[in-house]
Amino acid sequence: MFIASSNRFSLTQELMAIELIWEARGAYRKFAGSVTAADLAKTREKFCGDARFDTARYLINDFLEAIPASDITHEVAEFSAAHDFAAAISNPRILIACVTTDKTVHSLIQTYISSGFGYPVEIFSTLAEARAWTERLSASFREPGVNRLTVGGRVSAPEIEEWVPGIHTHSHKNYTGNRLHLPAGAPTLDPEV
Repeated sequence: MFIASSNRFSLTQELMAIELIWEARGAYRKFAGSVTAADLAKTREKFCGDARFDTARYLINDFLEAIPASDITHEVAEFSAAHDFAAAISNPRILIACVTTDKTVHSLIQTYISSGFGYPVEIFSTLAEARAWTERLSASFREPGVNRLTVGGRVSAPEIEEWVPGIHTHSHKNYTGNRLHLPAGAPTLDPEV
């Protein structure tokens, strides 16, 4: 069963429910019950395909009541990161907060993070912590005067941490920028800026 309104999308099946709620600066996505790879793909399409995606600054994934189905593997987590890398071409300013206390879900999120692709992600054990982080950091992304890294530019995790106060990338890898927007005044590797 699909339920849709301007700010809410719900996907409910016998053993699973996913709710996507749009908020002023981003979206909140709550997972409950057994969640499959197909379920993740459907909600990702709803989030990325919505007109509000282009101005979103965060996505909170609430996995506190979720149980990953057997088809949610580390390969699926890596695919999600690659998909988000492509989505970042349209909107590179999204932060993802994941809320879980489940060891399996935590491990899958760590796979997403360690892939080196996707959006900046933090894992929290409470929704309140996740909201505080997204609100504080999403306000750091300013629209006017941003610098841009073109395709092929490289930026290191410590540089991202320096440019966006309070962010931690969990990595010392380099990130390839596809129209990566950085706060005004941040150094740029793009000779065209």
